[in-house]
Amino acid sequence: MVAQLDIEEIKRRLRLVRRELNISQREAATKAHISKSVLEKYESRENQRIPNTRQLFQLAEAYDVSVDYLLVRDKVAEVASPH
Repeated sequence: MVAQLDIEEIKRRLRLVRRELNISQREAATKAHISKSVLEKYESRENQRIPNTRQLFQLAEAYDVSVDYLLVRDKVAEVASPH
């Protein structure tokens, strides 16, 4: 059985990690190679969209966390393994 994604928790974690890194949406979007407006949508409580697979990997790399953490498959933020 496939677990249902908790969209609100994904959005909360995107906001939380960015804020913990003390970077703006613009800085985060630049690091993740996405537009600021796209990141704003992903962090917005009103919007029900989440990042696609490529963007999830880019955000995880930019934030130095695992994709599993962003997708609420890990309860604790783990630093992504070095490349």
